[in-house]
Amino acid sequence: MGVSDFGVYDGRQIQVNQDHLASSERFWEILDTLIHEDRHAYQHWSLITPGFHSDPGQVRAWADNWENYLDPKEVLFGGIGHSLLKMTHSGSPKASSWES
Repeated sequence: MGVSDFGVYDGRQIQVNQDHLASSERFWEILDTLIHEDRHAYQHWSLITPGFHSDPGQVRAWADNWENYLDPKEVLFGGIGHSLLKMTHSGSPKASSWES
């Protein structure tokens, strides 16, 4: 994992950046990461265990997101995300409405 990566849920387990565990100053970031990745694990379990989550519509939305997942790094630093990032820095009206 890169230094800016906090953790990941890979469909089987939650992994946390070992370098971040070495610092007590990162306690809240690590806790936030665990809660965030645990939510992904909950969503995944809901997808593979029919009836586990009480809202079928929400499970369908999670399934769509799971199948069409966009890596945040790719969105922010490549392709369309690169254009959005450039728009943000240019101060265009579209960028400011996108940010809000």
